[in-house]
Parts: sequence; structure tokens; C-alpha cells
Amino acid sequence: MNKIVILGNGFDLAHGLKTKYDDFIKHIINLSINCDKDVRKELIDVSGLDSEYQSYNYIRENFIEIRKFANRYGEINFSNLFFKELISNYFISDWVDIEAFYFHHLSLAKPERIDVLQHEFELIKKHLQLYLIFISESSPLELIPEFLEIFKLENPDSILFLNFNYTTRIHQYFNALTDIKKKSILNIHGDLYDKSNPIIFGYGDNKDTRYIEIIHKRNNKYLRNLKRQQYNLADQYSQIKNQLDNGEKFEIFSIGHSLGLSDKTLLKEIFENQNLQKIRMYYYNDIEGYRDLNDNIRRIVNDETFSKVINYTKSFKIPQK
Repeated sequence: MNKIVILGNGFDLAHGLKTKYDDFIKHIINLSINCDKDVRKELIDVSGLDSEYQSYNYIRENFIEIRKFANRYGEINFSNLFFKELISNYFISDWVDIEAFYFHHLSLAKPERIDVLQHEFELIKKHLQLYLIFISESSPLELIPEFLEIFKLENPDSILFLNFNYTTRIHQYFNALTDIKKKSILNIHGDLYDKSNPIIFGYGDNKDTRYIEIIHKRNNKYLRNLKRQQYNLADQYSQIKNQLDNGEKFEIFSIGHSLGLSDKTLLKEIFENQNLQKIRMYYYNDIEGYRDLNDNIRRIVNDETFSKVINYTKSFKIPQK
């Protein structure tokens, strides 16, 4: 049988890459502390803080206090209001999903604000891409043997790696799978090093009522970072469509993807294909990790597809470095 392996951020995290959004935010603030001109000009400038307060941990733990009493601590200046709202929300709630946070702001944006919001988001995308290139090139790869065993499991006739990550960790495994002759990789969210496949960063649930309202605004400026629109800028989406429509039966191994709503449209299209036989989800840590995936996928698929999900007792944890 053919196999589609869906790879999400948990795959990179399993290899020790610091690819969480909070890692990115910490990196940006540290760059500002270390006098990075572009970060200070385009996102955040902490040079106005007194030197004794210029540390990431201090800023994070005392952000509200610092913003309230600038005369005591000095000032943090933001040239990017969306980034200001983003890290304010993160420091208060200790959680961040940049794509979901962006979509929330997009759905509320007035026409006179949309150009600024999209420009601010593009600057964040630019710095995220630079960060991912930096950590990819500075982190040596060690193959985890258990992943090779997973990829070979059940002796697939072919294997398609559907890579939702921007990094290229999967390529080293791809080259090591010499006994699987028919295999391919689709970087569905773009490639850090390939301008013909630009990174896709935005939101992708076209059944969300806010999404529908945005479409009906008849203002193309709102659509710039909706994922379904961006898929047409490269040929990765058409390739996965061709794979799904070839009439051959397949199974899905999902590794490290949260199965969240930001990718709902594409995931639903894959999961509800009539040729799908089963879905195996590799979870993080324990039963709660499986439960999160189980709940998330239920929000995406219909009853028939949900019945194809392998239960917890026959599922496995994601291997870790």
C-alpha cells in the first residue's frame, strides 16, 4: 500500500531544533538587545530600556510593569504594532500561535488598516525565515533510527513525505531510505531556499465563518496570507492533488503535526479522500498527547473518516533525540 507521511513541527522538535514560536520571539528580543538594526527598525527596539533591564527573562517576566512605568525602567519601542500585540498576548498568556493570532486580527481589521497589518505580518515572516535558516544551518543533524523504522513500517509500495515544516530535516532520511524506490517529498508550506516555492505562512480554514466574511469583503488585500490562495503560487498543492486522485489506496502516518485549524482545509481534503484506508497518529509524551490529536482531528473530519483513526492502544509516541 502507498503511504503519505505528514510531518509537522513536532518532527523538528524531536531532533532538537528550536522551532516553537516562543523560541522565535525569544530570538527576536535577544537580537534587539544585541543591537540588530533591522529588528530594531522593523519589529522591536529595547535600546530605550535601562541596561540593567535588557535581558529576555526580565522583559518577559516584567513586561506589563515595564510598559506601565516607562519613567522607571526606560522604554520599549515598537515599529510593528502587530508584533507588539503578539508578544503582549504571549507574555500574558504564556502561549502563542502566530497564524491564529494573525487571522483573528485580520478578521477585525478595518480597510484603512489592512495595508499596514499585511506589511507588519510580512516583516514577521521575513524574520521568521531568517531565524529558521539560522537554526537549520547551525544545528547538526543526527538521524534517529526509530524514524527510519517508522517510514519502512508495513513495507509501503511508495511513500510521499508531505512536509508542513519549512526546514529540510526530512531530506536526510529520504536519502537513507535506499530500499524504498518510489518516494518523494512535497514541501507544501514552501522551501526556505527555493524562491519558486515561497514559504506559506497564514491561515487555512476556509469553513470558518470569519474566513467566509473576509472572502465576501471583495477586497483582495485581505486574501494575501490565506493559505488556499497561496498554494496556487507554486505547484506543491497540485502535486498532492494528483497523488490523491490517482485512484490508489493509501494510509496516513501523521508525525509532529498538531492537526490544528490553521491547516484544516488541506488536511480535510487529504483525510476525506475515498482512497484513504487508515490514519496513524504519532503522539507526544503520553495519552494526553494522543488525546489532543484525537480531539483536533475530530474538528476536521467527518464520522466516516474519524472511524479510520488508529486508537491509542495501537499508537506510538514520537521518537525523540
